[in-house]
Amino acid sequence: MKIEYSAKSVIGLVRERNEDAFLCLPEEGLFVVADGMGGHNRGDVASRVCIDAIRDWFKGKTKAGETVYGGNGIAARHTTKKVSPRKFLAQSISYANQRVFQTSRTVEDFSGMGTTVVALLIRGGMAFIVNSGDSRAYRLRNNRLCQLTKDHSLVAEYMRLHLLTKKSAKVFPYRNVIVKALGLSGEVSFDMHCFHIRDQDLYLLCSDGLTEMMDDHKLKELLSKNEDLEVTADRLVESALAAGGNDNITVVLVRCILKDE
Repeated sequence: MKIEYSAKSVIGLVRERNEDAFLCLPEEGLFVVADGMGGHNRGDVASRVCIDAIRDWFKGKTKAGETVYGGNGIAARHTTKKVSPRKFLAQSISYANQRVFQTSRTVEDFSGMGTTVVALLIRGGMAFIVNSGDSRAYRLRNNRLCQLTKDHSLVAEYMRLHLLTKKSAKVFPYRNVIVKALGLSGEVSFDMHCFHIRDQDLYLLCSDGLTEMMDDHKLKELLSKNEDLEVTADRLVESALAAGGNDNITVVLVRCILKDE
């Protein structure tokens, strides 16, 4: 399998700093986006600690004997023994949560910080996706765009309960409240999904700075142009900026090519 990818992150037009972070480890088949929670202290630190922790987990650079507790029932110590990609990815998220939480407790200025996370792991013809918070994963397949993750936000929960319409959700006063995220406690809750990969599948990981500025119809229009991924990433960011750029904007694009050219 051949993997093509591109990533871009910008501060936007309103924020004072970029609290998003991303990770691309194509040799591991791993791609991650984290969005530090702006309502908490130093979201930029939280997202960076998260990204660094996941990188360390995949690179085997965790502390000797360090154990991860919590996170969907995960309790694990990094080991050279072979574990399933699904479990290994889940362990990395629990480890990242532990690192963010411990940092927030150790440094007073970082108290209460948190971060969303969405990660894609490509292994053995499968795509494993994990998310906590409202950063999203999409897949474009056969010109059909599908949101693969569920937002863990108060507004999304209200909409699922039919307490809000799409129109009323846009002016909902608590639309930025996140109900799941990394670093808020010693345990973290997240969703895990796995899908069989097909030739030319295009995955998009993004922070809500993108999805708050454009709807799925616009996303599909830009993703369907079949352009170079760097061009597509630029177009996505430029469109979000043109729509207002109210938040940091981060996109990671990953295309899977199964057939030989």
